[in-house]
Amino acid sequence: MKHSQHNLGYFVGTSARLMRNAMHHRMKENGYDLTIEQLFIIKILHRSDGLSQQVLADYFSKDKGSITRIINTMEDGNLVVRIPDKIDKRSKLIYLTPFGKKLHQEIHKIILDFNESLTSEISKEDLNQCVTVLEKIIDKLCNHDVACATKIGNISNS
Repeated sequence: MKHSQHNLGYFVGTSARLMRNAMHHRMKENGYDLTIEQLFIIKILHRSDGLSQQVLADYFSKDKGSITRIINTMEDGNLVVRIPDKIDKRSKLIYLTPFGKKLHQEIHKIILDFNESLTSEISKEDLNQCVTVLEKIIDKLCNHDVACATKIGNISNS
């Protein structure tokens, strides 16, 4: 494959799509029928439990209706619960249930193993350089977008 900075969007997009598909397949192999969005919400809530649906919608760049459908499915599966915000009664905060927390512990190992399998043949130097470059791109893209900068800083690295 010829590498070129002109193909950066292609490589980032293709990598993300292939990783999502492979992760979904790995979860199904292990008996977990969760969408990628559900996996990410579980991971995010594990790090920052009690987020609003709007924060999750902003993080995923999805409309509130799409996030509502995902949260409804997760609530039906006893993974999350909505609790009224004490400050803004109109807003509901999303928390992992005890079952959701237990599920996080179970899937966390699968995620770590998956990430290890992806990077096992990549040197630490190459991996660190890749992450550094991607962080610079994210910073540049978020430079003028306060919501982007805030959401990346507050709930990334999970």
